[in-house]
Amino acid sequence: MSCIAIVTRARAPYLRDLQEAFAQEIAAGSLHILWPDGEPSDFDDGSTTPQGSNLTIHAISSCPVLGRRFPSGQMWSILDNIQPDLVWIHEFSPFTLGGLLYAKRHRIPVVESTEVGQSNAHFFSAAVRVWHFLWGHLVDGIIANAPAARNSLSGERRPVVDAFHAVDSRHFSPPARLDVDSAPTTFVVVGKLIARKGTDLLLKAASRLRQLTDTAFRIRFVGSDPGGWGRSLVTQLQLDDCVEFPGFLQGDALMQTIASADAFVLPTRQDTYAAVVHEAACLGLPLLVSIHAGACEALVEEGTTGSAIDPENTETFAQTMKTLCEDPELRRSMSQASRAAGERFSAHQRAAAITRWMHHEFSL
Repeated sequence: MSCIAIVTRARAPYLRDLQEAFAQEIAAGSLHILWPDGEPSDFDDGSTTPQGSNLTIHAISSCPVLGRRFPSGQMWSILDNIQPDLVWIHEFSPFTLGGLLYAKRHRIPVVESTEVGQSNAHFFSAAVRVWHFLWGHLVDGIIANAPAARNSLSGERRPVVDAFHAVDSRHFSPPARLDVDSAPTTFVVVGKLIARKGTDLLLKAASRLRQLTDTAFRIRFVGSDPGGWGRSLVTQLQLDDCVEFPGFLQGDALMQTIASADAFVLPTRQDTYAAVVHEAACLGLPLLVSIHAGACEALVEEGTTGSAIDPENTETFAQTMKTLCEDPELRRSMSQASRAAGERFSAHQRAAAITRWMHHEFSL
């Protein structure tokens, strides 16, 4: 395998980990990543910029039109120069379509990594669904970043490899849980305190949990709280004494805050995947994950790594939390199983799978 070009508009830590691991897998070849110059990101450059001796990043000038970025002719000039054997685009955007059209023009394989598929199509607008349906006919393979993406909206069967959004488990070390039997049991949730993320649903379950058990517990919200909505709900439900608000965190501070909890909760009403669930698994936390998140299907083994929850069923949600509060031995066994699942889905494991898939399907 000599040369692969990744064309992406998105930048995120979990994408960086997969890109770095993939570059290591094709050590005898080269990886070129093309992304738009000056693209804003929710993350700092250090956490999203991959590095490697055979990895080159090209910041492409682009033209903003109605909030969309279209690549300049610089993209094709660079692709002409590096002459890739395969083009990998991440999601269909006006920017990445420059890479798709280049590949079709030069008759080289083109694959798409995506979270979008038939079973989560209802998460997206009609325009987005039509967009994916049309362009999906042109790709030669799919790298599924969520379980739903295995079945393309185009309806056509294409070679597929699973590479759900993941961090590299080799960079995560679960802490020794010497105090696993101690109270309070801490549930950590990561993300903005907004309705879509199910902040209110978790707090309703916590209020009910207080009625069901005398065992002490805490809810730790890691993320921004726009307008103080989350705090106001906590006060309304009289939960101030058992809720923490560390705020928005990144890097080591985020990982340490997650790792020091006893269980991870994602009460979302809608998430195509939710990569933070994999981070929690790698850190060895039992997983309570909403059935409305793609990560639930991928990482939750019922009763083993955690539990799938319907966040709108307050009673069942609270009962599941109660079981974890009152059974430290169950938390211990789930912690070990969760870590094992995190290792199986690690970015370096999936990068190896992608490499084997490309060799097999496209004779690279």
